[in-house]
Amino acid sequence: MKLLAIVGSPRLKGNTNYLVGQALKEAAALGAETEKIVLSQYVVNPCLGHDNCASFDACQQKDDAGWILDRLCQADGVIIATPVYYYNVSAQMKAFIDRNYFLYKHNQKYKARAVGI
Repeated sequence: MKLLAIVGSPRLKGNTNYLVGQALKEAAALGAETEKIVLSQYVVNPCLGHDNCASFDACQQKDDAGWILDRLCQADGVIIATPVYYYNVSAQMKAFIDRNYFLYKHNQKYKARAVGI
């Protein structure tokens, strides 16, 4: 089983990143193949909102969101982790969630059947 954790906290030594590390450690002990992506360590630009995604083979923005979305689609299980800022997800997580719109416009399916938030 491939388990992917996507961390939306900008704080590498914060609670969110720590808790995800503990969850992945336990999953690895049970035999899962684990990977953690901390969004603040990559460039994930906000969605441009042009709604032309369906006419392109790939998102036209040249940043790290494309390969992160590929990993998301290939994972058997996903952990989405974010701190709560002003009763919402972090800016990093919001930008990443919005970039999932490309997958929606191309009717791509997530492989994951288990999600933890």
